[in-house]
Amino acid sequence: MRLWNLYYYLFQFSPLIPLYFAFRHATKLDRPRLFFRGYLLTSIILTIIMTYLAKHGHNTVWLMNLSLPLYAFWLLSMFSLWEKNVTIRRAMWFAIPVFAAVWGLEIVLTGVMFEFTTYARPLLGALFIAASCRALYQGNKDTERTLLDQPQFWISAGILLYYGGMIAINLASESLLRNSQDGLFAAFMIQPALNLIAHLMYVGGYRT
Repeated sequence: MRLWNLYYYLFQFSPLIPLYFAFRHATKLDRPRLFFRGYLLTSIILTIIMTYLAKHGHNTVWLMNLSLPLYAFWLLSMFSLWEKNVTIRRAMWFAIPVFAAVWGLEIVLTGVMFEFTTYARPLLGALFIAASCRALYQGNKDTERTLLDQPQFWISAGILLYYGGMIAINLASESLLRNSQDGLFAAFMIQPALNLIAHLMYVGGYRT
């Protein structure tokens, strides 16, 4: 169990890695990367609070649920600033209050503040995956810079890896819950690893 705790805490605090580079190159950051830095800061602050609460036996799911509209604001704002198509950019901005409304309605109507949401969390993951794919597609069409030289490639690829992986884990966990507790535990051990790999990829977005 001690090894698992070390594994979990090491990977959960991985946002500190790209945050170091985000502040190191703070004067060179454009608006999209400033928004992403806000996402990373929110993530690490909530992780610290949740770690403290969990160690003292408190429920932390409400904080995870509270993070959803915050993450929607930071990431969809970032993607909208990268978007060149005016209609799609407006749709991304519009998706922020729409998601907040869906999240709020689910919390109020079903009273799931202290339980995992059924609709808001997968909806947010789907929005991030779609926005990441759009950013990667758009970056691939850029003839002035190679894809690997673009900050949006590294950040979008990291987001796609993490949220795409989490959707796959959540889908698999339903089957594993009924058939294999060991398999379920192994599936959830992948989550911190995905988190670390994604945050290492984010560093590429702050190289310049």
